[in-house]
Order: sequence, then structure tokens, then C-alpha cells
Amino acid sequence: MGKSFQFKNCGNGKEQSMKKCIFILIITFCCTCFFVGPSLSNEKNIFEPVTVRASISAPTLTVTTVDTKVSFSWTSVSGATGYTLYYAPYPDVTSIGSIDMGNKTNLSTTLSVGNAFYIAIQAYSNNGNSEYSNICYFILTSDYDDFPHKKAWKNAAEKSVTDNYYKYSIYSSRSLMVKHPEIYLQADALWMEEIISVYTGWQNNYEARDRLLTFDEWYDAIGSKLKEGFRNETKYDGTQFQWSKFQWENHRANVINHQDIYDAECPYQSWLDLRLPFVWASMRGTGWKMPYLSLAEAFYFEMRSLGSSPYLLISNNGKGYVATSSTLYDPLTGLEINSSQIDGTIVLVMDQDSVWYPLMNRDDTSSDISLNSVVNQYCTNGNKPTLSYFEQASLSNLLIGTKLVNIQEKWAIMFAGRAVNERSWFPKPMREYFGDLFPERYKENPNFNGNPREAQTLGAVITEMGNRLSPAAALLASLAKKESDNLVNALSAISDKYLEWFKNENSSSTWYGSYFRGWLPNLESKLISKIGNCFTEACNVGAALVLVNNKDWDIYLPNWDSLDRNGGHIIAGVYTNGEGRTLNNGLYNTNDSQCTNGPLWNYKPYRNIAFSLVYRPNVGYITTGSQYFSPFTTPFTNLSYQETVDMVNQIKLHESDFVFVTGTYSYSDKQPKTVDEYLNYIYDFQNQWKSFNWGN
Repeated sequence: MGKSFQFKNCGNGKEQSMKKCIFILIITFCCTCFFVGPSLSNEKNIFEPVTVRASISAPTLTVTTVDTKVSFSWTSVSGATGYTLYYAPYPDVTSIGSIDMGNKTNLSTTLSVGNAFYIAIQAYSNNGNSEYSNICYFILTSDYDDFPHKKAWKNAAEKSVTDNYYKYSIYSSRSLMVKHPEIYLQADALWMEEIISVYTGWQNNYEARDRLLTFDEWYDAIGSKLKEGFRNETKYDGTQFQWSKFQWENHRANVINHQDIYDAECPYQSWLDLRLPFVWASMRGTGWKMPYLSLAEAFYFEMRSLGSSPYLLISNNGKGYVATSSTLYDPLTGLEINSSQIDGTIVLVMDQDSVWYPLMNRDDTSSDISLNSVVNQYCTNGNKPTLSYFEQASLSNLLIGTKLVNIQEKWAIMFAGRAVNERSWFPKPMREYFGDLFPERYKENPNFNGNPREAQTLGAVITEMGNRLSPAAALLASLAKKESDNLVNALSAISDKYLEWFKNENSSSTWYGSYFRGWLPNLESKLISKIGNCFTEACNVGAALVLVNNKDWDIYLPNWDSLDRNGGHIIAGVYTNGEGRTLNNGLYNTNDSQCTNGPLWNYKPYRNIAFSLVYRPNVGYITTGSQYFSPFTTPFTNLSYQETVDMVNQIKLHESDFVFVTGTYSYSDKQPKTVDEYLNYIYDFQNQWKSFNWGN
């Protein structure tokens, strides 16, 4: 099994506070093993000067690697009599270790896979010490098994500090290792308390389970009722979801740990990968299966429906409880319990407004009397979950990167609440709540309407990126990575496992499992409920394709629209070395021409289509065709004009007869354009170009 070495230069030590560096170190030098245990603080720069500075300059540190052999070298400093190597596992002055290197300017050592640390060099002389060198960081991980997973999390945690796409992708994953876990309750409350428990038809939707109905059966009995309920604002007619009809006995009998939704071979970090899944997806779990935390969240929302003001409590063992200021409940029985009956120790307490979460430096007890009461009764001061070495290394970035301010909270709620599918604006509460994220679209039509294509585009991007953080996506990627020299074999490896997970044994006539396409299941929601659509499948397997990390693969998730009728399809696929192949609905089938061609293939002579969205992961997205609203003048994109031109030309290299669609969703208003026609079209509008930013 191969090894892979990741290195990052963190910049000048004077500028880079080591309070941002959390890591684990096992370093061998001169036959001595140094191990530094955990210690956490976010208050000090642990490399702050403690001695008088000399006039000598700081050395420059360099790290090189060969397999697991790590070599450090630094520049010689005029006037220096020696050098000190500093290493620190945690941002606490008590955690700094040091090695006096004498007048040496290099060090080599061999480390095991899994080790990571930050180091710095300081020169000294008889007159004092220099400034610190640049600080360097590296982490050793294996090529397979947990490598794609750790790499995805490391990348997301680091980039979330400055990049909102990664910030929101973490909230899309619904990991609990975020600064604002209350976002998940707020997102779910929007659905449960403003829509599902209010509008017609949702009780029948809850009871129609396990993909037993064909699409026509589902639409006649359920889907049409939901749609008309939103269109006509039909509320509280007795068919809305009611907690009095919630099947507690069935859910409790089939409760599972969150880790149990994954195959045993999926890599799993005990806290980083603990999720609070979208509650409606968990309520729709196949075979009544429901994760413990989702069961607790359901109990939380039922208590709120009865007028109580509860808090959700989560233990270090991944179990959920619900408490008021006077009573603690175990959702598994529905009975009152005392603190001695808690499985583990409580490390997170929250409602939709207030949070106590020592791990992420959250403590709202001073502003919430009831929260303070709950914490005093059931929590120990400063309790935190035990983190793996890798989780410790990710924490400092996540503390910063998942912080939300102002409008960022609403963006995070939209992605965490999965409100990014084509019908997310059917319910009035949704379009009113998220209307200020797309003010021009909301002003254009605030009435019963579909979701703006801008929201759907961002939904595809953020959902795919969030799915990269799934242990299930990592497993798919590991299987494909072993076959990545052969594209068909690699896609078949993903397809085989995906089919194993999601094959519908109940019906040969439906693959997805029909559902109201106002919410977009992510990979965890799909694993729990088994429902989705082409949008879901493309984002799920698209994430796995990205995690394969094959530099020769050019990956696309495009959405084509029919030019003859309303409707379209989203797929995921790859071009490499002149070959193109596609996963259609997550599967590779040699009898499907959609699979045996590239994802940008135009299907001629089989269908009359054109592409309204092209998403190229790690590069950008171009959306040209509107839906439900007025046409785009320039495309909805994160790219500059020249970057768009470059991406369009790359598309042409793959498929010379590629066709964009402009205009609106109605097939009678769609305007197809060849690549050259589209390039000529946007050339005239380059002075009006707008590249999307998050407005914050």
C-alpha cells in the first residue's frame, strides 16, 4: 500500500499565530522518542518571544520528503552560534518542545503514517535570539483506506477559514464539529414547524415509506396534494404531519448509531463524522431506522409543538437527550431519567438560539437562564469529546472556518436545510425566508414558484463539496482509486457499490424512491432514507470522483434540458486521455449510451437537448439557462469573463458539438447556442460581467 505526504508552509512565524495550529507529534531524533500529549488553548501565541532579540536575522525553514522520510533544513545565519528546533502539538506554552541543534542546519527522521506537526527554527548567539523562522506543517497519510477522507476534511477545514464554499460545505455535511450547531435546528425547524406540520398532505408523505410506490402512484396519492397545498395555501386541514401520529414504537425499535449507516470499511472519525442529519430524512428512514441523535431531535420538536422550551443534549458517545430546566428525558423510552443514566458525558447542549459547547468555545449560559440551569444540572464544566489526533489537527481551523456572521447564517441554514432543489420555493415560508439571498428573483415573483436556478446551482456545488466529507464517498473513492488507470473499471467500482447500497428490492419500476423535490438529499440522507433523484445521485457520486484525485481526470456535473418539452437531467462523469464516461443516476451500465459517452455528450440523434448548467469541480460553474424566472444576460458563474471563455473552450475540446441553452425553463422559450455562438454572445456583454460572490 502506497504512502502520501502532505506538506503545507504556513508562512512567517511572526505573522502566523500558533494558536491556529493543533496537531500531534511523534518525532524521533538521536534515538530518543518525544511524545507530546493534548493541551488546548486559544489565547496565546505560543511562539511569542520570551528573550531579548539579537541583531541576527531569522533562518528560513524548508521541508522535503521521500515516502515517510522527512528532512528539515534551514538557512545558515551570519553571527549565529547555534539553532533551536521548536515543535508544539497544541497552542499552549506548556506544550512546546525543543531540540538544541547546535550548529547543525538540517535534520532527517522517519515517521509513521498518521503523524503531523508544526515546527519552527530560531537562531541564537551570545547576544540573544533571532525571530522565529517561517512555521511549517505536514501530515502523513496513506493512499487508500482513510486517505481520501482525511484529505477531504483537511482541505475543507483549512480552506473554510477564507473560502465560503468550503464553510458552507461543512454545514451541508451537518457535521457536529462546527461553531454554530444550532444552525441545524434552525434549518429543521423551518421545515418541521413552518411547512411539514402546517401544509396539507405531509402525514401521508411520512407514512408512505420504503420506496413501495411507483412515481405515478406516489404523485397521485401524495405529490399532487403537496403541490396544490402550497399553490392554494391549504393549511391545518387534518392531513398535515401530526406528532400524535408519529410512530415512536417503530422508530425506537429500530434506532441505530450514526456510524451504522455506513459500511464497516468506511473510514470514520468519531466526532468529526458524527452528524445531526436532516431530521425529515431520518424520519423517512427505511425500515423505520433512525439514528439516536435524530430520535432525540424528533423528541425535541415534539416537545416544542406542545409548548415546551426544550434543549437538545448530546453526549460524547453520540447519544441524544432532551431536557427542560427541570426535567431530563431519554427519547429512547420517552421517560424522565436522572443524570446518572446518561450514556457518557454531555458535551453539547443547544436549542435554536443558545449553545453550550466547550469544544467549539461556545457558552451562552450567561445570556440564557434556562440553558444555564440545564448545564449546571447535567454537565461538567468544560466537558469535551475525546478527539483523534486527526480531529485535534483540524480543530483550530474549524473554530475559525465555521464561524458565521450576519447573512452567512442564512446561507448556512439554506444548505443545512437542503432547500436547494427545484421546488424549494413552492412553500411560501421558504421563499419568504430565503428571498433576501436572491432579492432580485424574489422581487420578480414572490408568489408560488420554483427555486431560482441560482439557488439550484449553488445547491449542486455545495452539496457535492459537502458530500466529499462523507465516509461513504471516501469508500467509493478508494474503490475507484484502485482502478483509476482504467476509467471504465473505476466508474464500475463506484457503480457496483452504489447499487449495492441503494438497489430497490421492492420495485423494479422505480430507482429513486419518489419524494417532494423541495429538499435535496445529501449522501447521508440518501443512506438513511434511500430516496433521491438524479440531482442527488450526481452530487453523491460526483464527490467520489473528485476524491479519487486523479490529475488526469476532468470531472463534470452538467444539467441538460430537453428542447422539446419541460424537464432535464443531471449526471456526473469524467474525461481523460480522449475518453469520456458517465455515471447515470449513480450507475455505470454498458448498455446505456449515456454512460458510454462523456458527461457533455449531446445525445444526438437520440434526444434534442442543450445544457443549462455545467459544474466543473475545483474549477467553477456556468449556468446559462434560467428556470421559472427571466433569462440570464450573462451566465450565473463564479468565474471571470476570461475564465468562463477558457472553460467553454475546454468543453469544446471534449465535445465539439456541445450546445448551451439560454432563455427560460419553458421549452418554447429555450434558445440553444453552439459553443461558438455562445462565445460570440457573451463577448458582447463582457463589460456587464458579474461573478457571483456571497454578499458578505
